[in-house]
Amino acid sequence: MTISRRDVLAASAAAPVLSLGGAANAASLPATAAFPKMTGAYFNASSIHPLPLGARAALMEYMTNRHALLVNDDFPERRKKVLAAFGKLVGASPDELMVTQSTTMAENLIIRALGLPQGGGRIVTDALHFTGSFYMYDQLAKAGMDVVTLPMTRDGRIGMDALDAALNKKTKLVSVSVVSATNGFEHDLKRVCDAAHAHGALVYADLIQGAGTVPIDLRAAGVDFAASSCYKYLMGDFGIGFLYVRKEMQDRLQRPWWGYFQVGKEVDTHNLPFDPPSPHAVDYRAVPGPEGVFAMGTTS
Repeated sequence: MTISRRDVLAASAAAPVLSLGGAANAASLPATAAFPKMTGAYFNASSIHPLPLGARAALMEYMTNRHALLVNDDFPERRKKVLAAFGKLVGASPDELMVTQSTTMAENLIIRALGLPQGGGRIVTDALHFTGSFYMYDQLAKAGMDVVTLPMTRDGRIGMDALDAALNKKTKLVSVSVVSATNGFEHDLKRVCDAAHAHGALVYADLIQGAGTVPIDLRAAGVDFAASSCYKYLMGDFGIGFLYVRKEMQDRLQRPWWGYFQVGKEVDTHNLPFDPPSPHAVDYRAVPGPEGVFAMGTTS
């Protein structure tokens, strides 16, 4: 099932702080009433999308409550609804999703969780991936990894024959942007995943230029990891995004860091009066899903 930007706007799925009930009714396009009045025409939503009035109202509600030190008791439920809405948009279940700071942070976390660069091997990316990711892959190459960057063809595409030729038994990860920020080239994720998995490699997809603009079904395509920030076609703000980890992959990852929110309330103390005895100060259990691997501290 696919959902358009209209549905995203109607559901206010852009950020966990948004009120689902605060979204404008965008039954018809252009949804000019859903946005503040602007002078001129704006064509750069692929960089930063204008913030809808519904999102602005929800952010203001959050800040008002925060200023008054009011506890949002419904925040966990809102968070669940937002994860479910984003999952519906990209073909993922809520237990395969978590909130993260940005697409770049998510990509770095996946690299670390795969034991790279220490584990060695090959990473295949391409010339139409996000420019900021090239710095990370250059550093991984300097750390000893074999990083292959597929060239762009004369017609501005990434050839699947080049991908097939680059894959080998040492390939650990294929990292691509579902839609390129450079020229709008769109990968066939199913084709990429089938080729990578045939060689035992995993696939990471940067969704930020695609989520809310093109049909995406991560589960059907076989994508292992994906991420998207919210300030483009999800119509949210900076500093918040989503990380997807395919359910079958979650037990195969190494924790790249250790944070309180990986265990949440699943903690039993043994260092206070009347606590049950134990040789440990605390006993804890990781929460299920990606949060049990990647969550760190407090988020808004």
